[in-house]
Amino acid sequence: MYLALDFIERHHICNASAMHIRQTDMALSVERKSHGRRKISIHSYMRFVESLPADEPVFLMTDSPDTQQYFLKQYGPKKILVYSLMNETINQLPMRIDSMKDMPKYHKLNVTAEDHRYTTLENTVIDIVIAAHARQFKPAIFSSMSELVSTMSSIGKRDRGWCTPLSTSRHFQ
Repeated sequence: MYLALDFIERHHICNASAMHIRQTDMALSVERKSHGRRKISIHSYMRFVESLPADEPVFLMTDSPDTQQYFLKQYGPKKILVYSLMNETINQLPMRIDSMKDMPKYHKLNVTAEDHRYTTLENTVIDIVIAAHARQFKPAIFSSMSELVSTMSSIGKRDRGWCTPLSTSRHFQ
C-alpha cells in the first residue's frame, strides 16, 4: 500500500477528484441486453472533468485501455492522472474458458478476449485506495468497485483521518 501512498502524496490526491468509468464488461452487457440499442456513454464523465477548475486533476480508474487513452489525449496527463498505463491485450487468454474446445479460437492472430483484464489485481487495489483519498468521486453505475471506493473513503476520512494535515505519515497505521 506504500505504492498507493506515494502516488497520493506525489499527486496531491486529497485535493483532486476521481472517477471510475467501467467500460469493458458493462458496455458489452448493456449492448447485448438492449440488442444493440443502448451503449454506455462517457459524456457525463467528460462534463464532470470540464466542470472542475482547470488546475484540479482527476484520477481515472477504468477497465478500458481505449477509455484511458481517450481521456489522456482529450485532457492531457496533467489533468487526467492514472496509476499505470494499460496495454492492449491482443492474443491474450480470457479470464474464464468454459470448455477446452474453445481454446483454439483464442490462438488466432489479432483476437482480443472480451473478458480479459487489462490491469493486474495489485494495480486495481492501488487504484481503489488512491480514488478513496480524492476530494470527490464520480462512480460508475452498477459497480461494486465504485461502492468500495465510496465506503473506503468514508471510513478512511472519518475514522482514520485521511487527507487531514496530520495524516500524511499515518495513512496505513
